[in-house]
Amino acid sequence: MKDNGTVISVTQGLAKVEVACLQGCQGCAARGLCIGDEQSKGLITVQNPLEAAPGDEVLIHIPEHHYSRALIQLFGLLLAGLLLGMTAGYFSASVLGVSPALASFVGLLLGLLLSGAWLMRSFQAKNKRQLNPEIIDILKKGGRYEQA
Repeated sequence: MKDNGTVISVTQGLAKVEVACLQGCQGCAARGLCIGDEQSKGLITVQNPLEAAPGDEVLIHIPEHHYSRALIQLFGLLLAGLLLGMTAGYFSASVLGVSPALASFVGLLLGLLLSGAWLMRSFQAKNKRQLNPEIIDILKKGGRYEQA
């Protein structure tokens, strides 16, 4: 999704952009990133590769399809970790000499912790740039706001 906005402030490669929430906001996957509701203006933090200045009117790209794909991967891999941990716990119950229910539960928790830790590391490194909205064009130079 692409939207127009006005840069409010700039800090270390990021910009706060004020966007007018239009009708498309109701179905937007990135709606949680905006501060505001469907009927007002929202603030969104975006990458600023074009070095837009406060007051500039900019075009931002919100990669909705990346959000959907990342959520499917995240929850799918967490579910796989849960199931693998539970299955491993169940089959190791006889070796450990504990009840299968207890071993399954402990395996489920270990699977959740291990898959969650692995996902946090891989998502932070791999998807950070793909999931962040960014300024793709400066439509009009301005000067309404002061740099923070």
